[in-house]
This record gives sequence, C-alpha cells and structure tokens, in this order.
Amino acid sequence: QLKVLVDPFGVGRYVEVIKSPSFTIIHGDPYKLVTITPSTLSQALKAPSIIKIEDKWGNPCRSLSGEFRVTNSKELGVEEKLKFKNGKANLIIKPINRLGKQFLLIAARYRSLEAVSNPILVDQIKNQPKYFWAELHAQSGETVGTGSIEEYFDFAKNYALVDILSHQGNDFEVTNNFWRKINQLSADYNKTGEFVTFPGYEWSGNTSRGGDRNVIYLDENQGIFRSSQALIDDYQSGAVDVPKVQDLFKKIPHNKQSLLIAHVGGRRANLDNHNAYVEKLVEVHSCWGTFEWFLFEALKRNYLVGVVANSDGHDGRPGASYPGSAHFVNQGGLTCVLANQLDRQNVFEALRNRHCYATTGARMILNVNLKEGGNEKNLATMGDIITINKTTLILSVLVVGTNVLEKVEIYNKNKVIKTVSPLLNKSVDEIKYIKIAWTGAKSLGKNRIKDWVGKLELSKCHIAGKIEPVNFFNHLKNKFTNSGKLLTWVGETAGNTQALIVPIKQNESGKGELNLKVNGKAVSISFDQIKQRANKYKLDGLNSYLEIYATSKNRESTVLNIKEKLTKLSKGLNSIFIKVTQRDGQIAWTSPIFIKKQ
Repeated sequence: QLKVLVDPFGVGRYVEVIKSPSFTIIHGDPYKLVTITPSTLSQALKAPSIIKIEDKWGNPCRSLSGEFRVTNSKELGVEEKLKFKNGKANLIIKPINRLGKQFLLIAARYRSLEAVSNPILVDQIKNQPKYFWAELHAQSGETVGTGSIEEYFDFAKNYALVDILSHQGNDFEVTNNFWRKINQLSADYNKTGEFVTFPGYEWSGNTSRGGDRNVIYLDENQGIFRSSQALIDDYQSGAVDVPKVQDLFKKIPHNKQSLLIAHVGGRRANLDNHNAYVEKLVEVHSCWGTFEWFLFEALKRNYLVGVVANSDGHDGRPGASYPGSAHFVNQGGLTCVLANQLDRQNVFEALRNRHCYATTGARMILNVNLKEGGNEKNLATMGDIITINKTTLILSVLVVGTNVLEKVEIYNKNKVIKTVSPLLNKSVDEIKYIKIAWTGAKSLGKNRIKDWVGKLELSKCHIAGKIEPVNFFNHLKNKFTNSGKLLTWVGETAGNTQALIVPIKQNESGKGELNLKVNGKAVSISFDQIKQRANKYKLDGLNSYLEIYATSKNRESTVLNIKEKLTKLSKGLNSIFIKVTQRDGQIAWTSPIFIKKQ
C-alpha cells in the first residue's frame, strides 16, 4: 500500500486519505523445485515431507497448482503422481521395516524442473539420537522483519518444514504485549513429536556493551531483560533493562531452562564477555555472513561452545531464507540437533549439551564419534567433554552430503590437522572442471559486504561446456559473461564463498594456461598445475582469498566414512571438530569434541 497524506485546507496539517492506492506482491516464474524430508526414518517415526516450487529469489510459488511426479515412489510407499496446490504438496513416507538400505532420497519432477531431497537415514537402531532441523534466530514484522508473527510460525512449519523454531525479535522493539504474544504462540504451536517451539528474544546491546545474544527459554512466562527500549514508544512498566551483557548473565536464570547464543549479525558479540553456564553456543553463519573466525576466536579462548547456524532473517521466511537484491548476500543457515525425541526437554537438553551442528542451509547428515583404539568403544560425540591420559583415540566420521563432497577437514581449534577428499574420477573427454572460488569480507562489523570483480583469459585451452555459478544469489548484481575467449564476473561476499565452475579442455598442442585478474590481483597458472588440492592466493580484506582447484563433474561421492587416529593432541584442552565443503558451495561445521589431555 502506498500511503497518501494530503493537506486539504492548506494549513500544514496532513491527514491520510480514506483509501490509498495498493498493489499485490506476487512471486516470479517457477525456477526451482525443492524437496524436503526429515533426516531420520524409522518404525517409530513417520516422515512428513514436502515438494514445493520456488521462484529465483526463493519465494514459494503459492498461486500454482498441478501435479508432481515422484520418480522413485515405489521404494518410498507413496503415489507416483502427486497433486499439489498453493505451490506445494505434502506427502508421508511410510515407516519401513524391510529395507536393507542405509539412506533414501526422494526424487521429484515438475515440467522441466527436477529435485532430489536431502538424504534420509533409515534408522534401524533403537535409542539412537535422531536428526532434527532448527531455525533458532529470525524475526517478523512486529520488530524489524516482514509479515506477522502468525505467518512466521506458519511458514516455518508448513513451507520450510523445520522441526524446531524460536522467534528472536530485537529486545528494544519488543513491547510487553508482544512478549506475551510470542509466549502464547510458542505455546500454541508446540506439539511433541511434530513441531517444537521455544519462546525467546534477541538481547541487542552494542558491541561495546557485550553485543548480540539470543535468549532462548525452555518454556513460557520467563522474563525479558532488554538492553534498552530505544524503539518502543511508550515506557514498558515493570521492565528490567540490563544495558550490559554482564548484567544479562546475572539476570538469566541459572537452572538449565535458559540458553544464550552469541552471534555476529548487526552488533557482533564481544567474546571478552562470556558465561559458561548459560552461553553454550555460537552462531557461525546467517544471512548476515559466514563467521568462521568467530568460532575460532571462541575456541582459542578455550570456551566450551558448540556451533549453530540460522537465518537471522528479516524476510518472513524462517528456515528457508534467501537474500534479496539489497541487504543480505547469504542464504540462511540451519542447525541440526541430535536428540532422542522431538520434544522440548530432549531438544533443549541436546542444545545445552552442544549436540548439534551448523550448515549453510543444506540438510547433510553428519555423525562424529570419538572411539577408544583397539576395542572402538564410544567415548564421546560432538559437544561432549572428555578427559584422557594415554588412551589411543580414533575419530570416526560419517558424512552424507546433499551434493558432491569436495573435502572434509578435521580441525583442532583453528588449525586443520587433516584433510580428506574423495578421489576425482578422470574425465573420459579430458575436460577438467576447474573451480575458481573467492572468499572474504570487508570488515567484522555491519559494513562487511565485499565486492568482487574478476576476469579469466585462456591460452592454448578453451571453455568446453556450461559454466556453473556457485552461491550467486543476487540475480541483479551477481553475474558472469562468457564471450568465448574472455570470462568476466562480478560478485559479493560477507565471509561466505562464491565460485564459478568452468569446464576447460586443453588444445591439442597442450601447455594450456589460465590468466586471471581478481580484485586487481593478477594470477597465472598452467592447466597442468590445477589439481584437487587448491592453489590459494591471499587478497586484501578480512580473511579474503582466491582458490583455484579441480572439482568433480557430477553427483558422485556424496558419502564419506573416515577413521582417523588422533596422534598429535596437545597437553590441555583440544577442540576437535569437522568442516565439510560440498561442490555446490554448501558448508557444515560440527560442534567440537573437547578433549582434555592430562
């Protein structure tokens, strides 16, 4: 609606016209088919799943109706042809007791669009933790977001298909009435076994006062302790303001029914301030950017924190948040919680115990365990704390990706101690799929978006197929042009990575060469030098660099098992975690296993 005010009597007093002009905002053309399913399937759990259509900006195509085709319907126990309306169809995968398979996928088609779901773990072991997906950090139009809080809860449950949700309005915009409404809707939507919700808010103090923290409560009717009432028109009676995070730490109940998450976002958290009892997690990724450095900083301080990723979105699409044409440049992240059951108590306990991992949006399956050498007895899983003396330790890792796995890195705090990459299948047509990737940010603060300009010229080799953009979310600003002899591009990052995958073939004479210029830095590299291990070049900016390496052609190597002996642990605290990188640019980080070596 375009609000129109007029001064009808020419006295300088403007009043709103009775009916201002308005228009309807609609979605764009169908661009992508998305299939989402729970990550765990067992006899005890049915698997409600969704197939939906999105436009190029990630908006659901709600006006569409028609028919999807499920191409592997028989093994899933569903109909092959599936009617849909409002741009989506819901389906239930039936409990399975006859499968020898460890993982399943849903494959679907609509016209020329195709999609494969996230992997489904067929759980055949009782009392094992299940994989539940959470959006713990976003907000609605009552604060700085878009749409109503009712639409917020509805979208997360019915379109994003997350299992766990919290609403996180900026505290300086949350009135007493709205805080009561957050609590009421959290209670109304919470349903054991289907959808778990937690009341909460964002403590939004400036960095100098401690910086942003998410406050999440196990249940309703807890206190709201604001950093200020800066954007609340009327003073909230009975309010207890705490302008410093140290005061927040004192006010938050220390009874295992509250949880804080330090994050970067708009007012980055200052890790000089930390309370180990309530602050169990740090946010490594959101629509604001990718903040791996934030996790490194916490671990270097020997903080016992796990990792989460969320959207921190303002677009009214919690759990499925994409950047638009302006404010953000990142897809929203997700947190996977490993809990025995989908209920408040189990999920909250899992979060407080750091039994969770973060992704940039992809629903990968990750399982990390620490075993005792020799008998392979389980000693710990992600988030656990263990003290050892001379025991031989084996790190056991299972990764099931949603795309081709490029590498799995094992970290101790901020140092890579091992990199494992699946072997590339040699191309029969001698085409090398070369990934040119750029990463970085302008600064730690809000003004972190970094612009990129690049070009590639080829000598004695040529582009031999379709170029694939990676994480080119802004369709107005992120572009590339291929004239045959010259490839140019513009992009933008905020700590995340963008890339182009370019299929290149040498001419018959051989000795091909790639000549690049990226943000003013010139790089020349021979075709034969480009292997699976990245050639890395430091650039100006925060954690900014260029990488050039060979990647795979298609959807091979989505599953990887690793068993690694940990032989170089230092005395004191070791923080061992996994980072996974996929071909499509999606990344995951596990919460560390904390090993105290005596």
